Amino acid sequence: MALVAAFYLFPFIRIMPSNGDEGQVPYRDFFETFTPGSFYWVAAVLHLFGATMATAQGLLLATGVVLALLVDRCSRHLTPGSYDLLPTTLFLVFGLPFWPLISHHWDSTVLAMLTCRALLRWCRRPTSRGLLATGWWAGLTALFLQTKGVAIFLGSWTTVLLATRRQGMDWREGARRTGALAAGPLLLGLATLFFFQTQGALAPLLDAVVRFPLTRYANVSGLPYGHFFWESVVPGAIAPGPLAPLLRLTLIVPGLIVLYGPFALLLCLFARLMPWGREGPIDLQVVGLYLSAFALWASELHRPCFAHLLFGSPLLYVAGLHALRLVEPHRPRLFRGMAFCLLACLAIFGLGTMMATWEKGTLLATRRGPMVAFGPDPGLAFLLQETRPGEEVFIYPYNTGYYFLADVRNPTRFSHLLYGYHRPEQFAEAIQALETRQVGLVLLNTLNTPEQMHPGYLSLGLPSREERVMENHLERRYREVATVGCFQVLRRREDIAAPPADVPVASVSAAAAAE
Repeated sequence: MALVAAFYLFPFIRIMPSNGDEGQVPYRDFFETFTPGSFYWVAAVLHLFGATMATAQGLLLATGVVLALLVDRCSRHLTPGSYDLLPTTLFLVFGLPFWPLISHHWDSTVLAMLTCRALLRWCRRPTSRGLLATGWWAGLTALFLQTKGVAIFLGSWTTVLLATRRQGMDWREGARRTGALAAGPLLLGLATLFFFQTQGALAPLLDAVVRFPLTRYANVSGLPYGHFFWESVVPGAIAPGPLAPLLRLTLIVPGLIVLYGPFALLLCLFARLMPWGREGPIDLQVVGLYLSAFALWASELHRPCFAHLLFGSPLLYVAGLHALRLVEPHRPRLFRGMAFCLLACLAIFGLGTMMATWEKGTLLATRRGPMVAFGPDPGLAFLLQETRPGEEVFIYPYNTGYYFLADVRNPTRFSHLLYGYHRPEQFAEAIQALETRQVGLVLLNTLNTPEQMHPGYLSLGLPSREERVMENHLERRYREVATVGCFQVLRRREDIAAPPADVPVASVSAAAAAE
């Protein structure tokens, strides 16, 4: 299975863009809203094997293979029999190829799957060591993505409480088991807080991963469920003639399962738990699987676009096959027909996208080694030609991959800046950094203007001219010297004196807005 997964995923990995590398201590030196596990994990791998594209691609490929193996093991253990490759195939086709990036979402999904594996082992053999292991993996998941760690912990805890009740034990045993399960997350959480306290970054950490998401993330998460599904799954031109509708239906079916399968599973679980649906006690491992699957899925609903749903779906694929197997004893032909049709759809979609990815690609040279892209990249080519390694360049609103590929430095703490999402004082801080460091080069991404981004960030209102303090500042302090691809190249004006050091940055922004 590992070789098959690596063979299938490699064409998608080779066209992987990379996230940028930032400062040294998260939240103090650069700002992000998720917990720090992925930063240190990726930094450790790059430090050991070299900060190159080959290392980044190898890491992503390993992540995809490990996820495929975990799905395969869960499927073979809980849903053995014919078609037990369905969940793994569904993950390979509707998983990492849709988001081939090193991401805290994929890293945390791996850890959530390991949490579920530990929980299922505990269900087979309840021991304190098993609970400690389950809690440890849940705590590690929270270190990579706080919402996913909390969700998978709650799913595991609910399973433990249900098991305690079924076994006829009193509340003392439930409290003991809860303590064993919570020990790992508590120790990891305290160790993390202590480390950031010693680095002088505890307050920025709490602001970034607790306060900011609770108060600001809703501004960019107001998307309809399954947003960007049609554009992701159904190409505009498929085949001429009468075959087009049939082929389009073949491509849509697996995607619809990803979108609406969780709700069908909820109905299935509800029917099994009700007295009229019981055929005997439900296996605790099945309960743990379903609760873990829904916890993983729910942890990505903070932004319910199609890509985020895929991040949280691997365990749902296994639970879906388990629910489908309930039909097998009573309607074996129906089961085989449904499973075969789904496999056929996945095969057509997967082979088609893999072949298309192999055919496309332009080899690009970067300062991190060669990479394959879907076409020329004028912005990257400009940076490679016009900048030196380590030079400070501000890319606005964002294009974090350039910082890594061109080996240039972000002069601010912010990998991206969005109106309505980032606070006004954060824009002011970025402007202050540009002035203090006298940054000479800015790349302005014209595809990510507020007007262009508004349809994808439905909760963000369009800022007025006066509110666009960054654009106003760039217009005042920089001049456009070229256009490369979708980027305006801005150079710092030397004919305008910098504001005195004692002038607050708010005054600079106000002056820019007035002009």
